[in-house]
Amino acid sequence: MFSQSECELLGITVEYVAGVAHLDRQAYDEPGHVEWPPHPDRLFMALVAAMYRGEPQPAELEALSWLEGQQPPAISASPTNDRSTLTAYWPTNDKLYANRNKEKLLAATCPDDPCVTYWWDEKPKEELLEALRNVTSRMTYLGRSESIVNCWVEEGKRTAAWIPDDQGVLKMRVPYQGRLSELQAFYAAGNRPQPAAWHGYRNTHSPETIQGEWSQLIPLELGKPVDLRQVCPLIEAVRKCFLAACEEPMPSWLSGHTKNGDRLQASHVGLVPLADVGNPYSSGIVYGVGLMIPKSIDAVAASLALAPFLEKTSWIDAKTSIGKVESLRKTVFADTWCRASKTWGTVTPILLPRWPKQESVDSLLLKAIEQAELPVPESIEILQSSPHRGGLGMELVSPPNRYRLHATIKWQSSLAGPVAIGSGRYKGLGFCKAIL
Repeated sequence: MFSQSECELLGITVEYVAGVAHLDRQAYDEPGHVEWPPHPDRLFMALVAAMYRGEPQPAELEALSWLEGQQPPAISASPTNDRSTLTAYWPTNDKLYANRNKEKLLAATCPDDPCVTYWWDEKPKEELLEALRNVTSRMTYLGRSESIVNCWVEEGKRTAAWIPDDQGVLKMRVPYQGRLSELQAFYAAGNRPQPAAWHGYRNTHSPETIQGEWSQLIPLELGKPVDLRQVCPLIEAVRKCFLAACEEPMPSWLSGHTKNGDRLQASHVGLVPLADVGNPYSSGIVYGVGLMIPKSIDAVAASLALAPFLEKTSWIDAKTSIGKVESLRKTVFADTWCRASKTWGTVTPILLPRWPKQESVDSLLLKAIEQAELPVPESIEILQSSPHRGGLGMELVSPPNRYRLHATIKWQSSLAGPVAIGSGRYKGLGFCKAIL
């Protein structure tokens, strides 16, 4: 794994010939948003497609098998300027979406430097290196087909802007051992490829950020909006759907219980409401639910375990469904809740570990912050209602019988989301949003 911004040995450079990258995050449930830099798995899939433009040679297959087994690459990519999102309509022959003729949101961006380089800290033998040169020379686009590129292999040293880091704020899709076989199987079955696993990345030019208990938030969209005051019954209903969909035997980090049925003391998946809050005209309506994945969980293991729930639409009740994000609402995008900030404010009230009888409210709140694997804050302002417009006061439908409060909390260093604090943090309470 790279430990510094200077990296060397094997590099694959992609040059956007027209200076425009047509890249959107539709496959990652964020339509209309630009993906930058292009994720390593997007490059890998493009290399596989390029290899099959001719007759794949054994050395080329071996080279890509070698590449998928390496640690995630560092990435050299410049800042970029996003274009306005375009809305287009057209029919599709895709088997997966053959019954749909809905709008498509097309995102594009203009990087300051049209070249992006992916660096690996290993170098293959010369035969595989030559095979990679042959494959890259056949690659013509990265992103949508109008993203025309030149691609080549290079060796040497270049400063990388993005370094793989398990605690990194930006999550990218990366290939892994067996990804080539997966793509071949999807193609043979006539199906679209499924997204690969996530991995954290850290920008070497940005200040260090702190990561709390969770490292990733997976957004899902509700078919019918729900009042934020209904957060407790809503999260409980989604949790039942979630547990019913996932396959047995279920890992404890998913169920929240040990094999004996006892409550798990370690971190596990949390569910939180994605509500319209924090803007001048916010309504406080819940448009989605987010799954918070503990930072201790391997990305590949999380993807496999969650797939049965994430890949289909589920019904919470007779009128309300939950499934993949299809709208452009920023409320249901992960970035809205995960962007780094020094100051965070509660959207739903924090439940203290116990009633403040022998200990003060301040002391119990600090314990709750420590339990969420967060550092001691610089300052805390305890409130009776959310500091975000549209957030809750103390009114809740079917709340737990615990002491609850709102707060604005400031740390000395930037903190990356998602952030949830208190005894109800796994079930939608104590959920926070950055104050920028």
